[in-house]
Amino acid sequence: MTLARSLYSDLFEESALRHLQKWIKRAVDITGALVGISLFSPLLLIITILMKLTSPGPVLFKQQRVGLFGNKFTFLKLRSMQYNCDQSVHQEHISRLSKGEIDLSRNSQKGTLSYKLQNDERVTKLGKLLRRTSLDEMPQLFNVLKGDMSLIGPRPYPVYEIENCPLWQRARLITKPGITGLAQLNGRFNTTYGDAYRLDLQYVNKWSLWLDVRTLIKTLPLFISGRGAL
Repeated sequence: MTLARSLYSDLFEESALRHLQKWIKRAVDITGALVGISLFSPLLLIITILMKLTSPGPVLFKQQRVGLFGNKFTFLKLRSMQYNCDQSVHQEHISRLSKGEIDLSRNSQKGTLSYKLQNDERVTKLGKLLRRTSLDEMPQLFNVLKGDMSLIGPRPYPVYEIENCPLWQRARLITKPGITGLAQLNGRFNTTYGDAYRLDLQYVNKWSLWLDVRTLIKTLPLFISGRGAL
């Protein structure tokens, strides 16, 4: 999956203006990650204590994800599921989605439609709260600081999900994955699995600093309200 710079040199050729924009984007990522880590550190400590009191296992969930140009990296989240639970449940769900065997399903608790796995019994009580408030995403700020992710970008997919997706969907790998993006904002409800990929590709094709600013502004009220989180 890794692309060779010598074979795909056209992907690295860009105007001076676009190159400058990417440097600005990286500077914003670093600044935003440092500010976020500083602000959320006390909350992260509280969540760590609560997790240790209510659920055995590590605080962080780590998984191999596919990033820029197909390079793999260790993706971080606060653990929202029971420790050592069966991960094949999600893999099977993704496989059925990619084959078109299932599409949208209803969350019995929220009455919403989504292609994501619904009413997952593996999720802990604290995990449900973390997902509803998107606080489980906090450790991804360290991924941003390291350079594996950006604040704004396509969704970071697990390796097995990328291996199942059609080739046209892999075009999104020419951009760093992000904590939030068009798919996260617009693809929460009543959006098919394929359309979520199309939203990622729309971001890749239309990327600009202004698009990042608008996306970040729209993300803040969703984060505060928890609307749309699973």
